[in-house]
Amino acid sequence: MPPAAGFEIDASAMLRELAAELHDFVSHVQAPRSGDGAWREAARTRCRALADRARQMRATAAPRGQSLAGTLEDVSHGLRDFEKELGKGSPASSTGRMGQISKRVAYAYEALLAELRATGNAEIASAGPGVALGHLKPRNYARNLYHVANSLGGVLLYEFVLTRQTALWVVGAFLAFVVAMEVSRRFSRRWNRFLVEGVFGAVSRPRELTQINSASWFTLAMFIAVLLCDQRAAQLGVLTVGLGDPIASLIGKRFGTIHLWRGKSLQGSLAFALSAFLALNAFLALFSGDWDLGRRLAITTTVALAGALTELFSDRVDDNLSVTLIAAGVAQAWL
Repeated sequence: MPPAAGFEIDASAMLRELAAELHDFVSHVQAPRSGDGAWREAARTRCRALADRARQMRATAAPRGQSLAGTLEDVSHGLRDFEKELGKGSPASSTGRMGQISKRVAYAYEALLAELRATGNAEIASAGPGVALGHLKPRNYARNLYHVANSLGGVLLYEFVLTRQTALWVVGAFLAFVVAMEVSRRFSRRWNRFLVEGVFGAVSRPRELTQINSASWFTLAMFIAVLLCDQRAAQLGVLTVGLGDPIASLIGKRFGTIHLWRGKSLQGSLAFALSAFLALNAFLALFSGDWDLGRRLAITTTVALAGALTELFSDRVDDNLSVTLIAAGVAQAWL
């Protein structure tokens, strides 16, 4: 094997290992114990080691492209800033700042993951054959509330204000806007970071720096549901994802000990099904009170279960798209 080829393989393996450790580190510090001195010191030591590795690898990565070198520089700078924050003498006042910096590191990790995936090097051998590096899913209560508010707002607007025709125009116009935003941010790294980390920083996930954001998929799903389904079916589909998904995320992260599929848990899936079932029944009781109880229970049970199963196995398709359309489709079949 030529030395250059061997060097390239070694560099790729080192990048994968760095990304894996970075994923573990960011997951570990997303809920910082800033008042625990031992925890802070251990986190500082690990942070310093990762920052040094990222800086050393930047020189190795420079010949492979400015994009990768820039990403490693972001990783190193973010970790250095996090280390400084950990070293401050006022733990209580620095907790919020630590959260902001750890999110910067999470964005840098996702950029590094995108670089590795683009070159087919996103599998980490030390974790087992075929085990791929995954996206970060930090706790984000603001995002959960935003998700619920969007779905409830859309359903109530469709109930009291918009006809099917006007709903298509309104959602279609918004869909055109989000598509334009998605396209525009592909042409400028600075514009992309401004939108994802700045404008929508409170509700964005780190992976959305390099992928289509969930709000865009949700808007597309709403447009298709309104276009193809009856009003009630579209509303049930939107409510299922809007209420079930945030609850599943909260319960799964807090209590998810029985894993079912790619990090998703039995507890999270059950929470999804139960919360969707209750929300759909409450909605139908308020706005379709003339429905027979048996019919209502049959519809809400099957829609909630279909949504939970779709969410569980939606790893290649964004669940905001898949869950909305499957749930609306099941409701449409009943109607």
